[in-house]
Amino acid sequence: MKPRHLAVVILYCLMAFPFAEIPAQTQAGVSSGFNWQFNGHAKYQFNYIGYPRSSIFHDVLGASSLDNNLDLRLKFSSVGQHWDFKADYQFIALYADTLELSRGMPASVIFSDRFIDDERRWWDLTHTIEDEGKRVAVQRLDRLSVGYTGEHFVWRFGRQAISWGNGMVFTPMDIFNPFDPAIVDKEYKPGDDMLYGQYLFDQGNDLQMVAVVRRDPISHQRDRNQSSQALKFHGFLGMNEYDLLIADHYGETLLGLGGIVNIGGAVWRSDLIWTDSNTESALSFVSGISWSWMWGQHNVSGLLEYFYNGFGQHDGRYSTYDLIQNPQLL
Repeated sequence: MKPRHLAVVILYCLMAFPFAEIPAQTQAGVSSGFNWQFNGHAKYQFNYIGYPRSSIFHDVLGASSLDNNLDLRLKFSSVGQHWDFKADYQFIALYADTLELSRGMPASVIFSDRFIDDERRWWDLTHTIEDEGKRVAVQRLDRLSVGYTGEHFVWRFGRQAISWGNGMVFTPMDIFNPFDPAIVDKEYKPGDDMLYGQYLFDQGNDLQMVAVVRRDPISHQRDRNQSSQALKFHGFLGMNEYDLLIADHYGETLLGLGGIVNIGGAVWRSDLIWTDSNTESALSFVSGISWSWMWGQHNVSGLLEYFYNGFGQHDGRYSTYDLIQNPQLL
């Protein structure tokens, strides 16, 4: 079977608006040592996707699809000498042809998540206003956390986001809500309900700990096999850096090794992940080199990256039937 390609054209516009800071001294009963901030942004995104006749989506959507996405985020934070509090309200509205596609596809095949929800998260902080046809509107809290920062130790509890790994486009070590490699807007990752800790060594190395609690989507009960616990050590070797990862992720054992090496004026980044799943063991690997230079009076950046997914279809068959037989890839 020949690979099925998508020709994608994306038009993206962003409008951001600030809110005035609330002075700390005007807050009754709150120490003047806290800095209170309230701001936000609004974003509108338009996507046009063209499908060739060989595409699996052509029979459902025709030659093309149009998606409209509105994202409003209101951000509230309070930062003191050691303590901090963060809360982000999010309103999302979609009018999209691909929503109809997702409703017509089996949930286990593709587009199982039509839009963000809290079905698996520990706390249900999402309210669906409308979900019908091409229309979806939800409001939710995407951040809600309290944290403490000391001289050597940092901890934070609540809904927050964390990014690990050294890949620029593909990020196999970033196991917590990684971005779609083809996504345009990567400013905010969806938050997870977790306990995060970090210990900072005098030499500049650090040890990070993450415990994410999730619920089973069927029983809606907290489930260890749906949750994650991970440790990552980040160290330095001269001007170079390395990462060591061990995790219990959705009931599977993950081991990771990554690094960043300076090569002249370029930076070489790599990550290697070994996963012991219920059905097989697999190695995933990403390696890339990036560099920057001046072209005329302009700054230019270049990136070359290779990614291998150990759970991919080794026979090259990507029909709907073949994908159903590989739940680990999905």
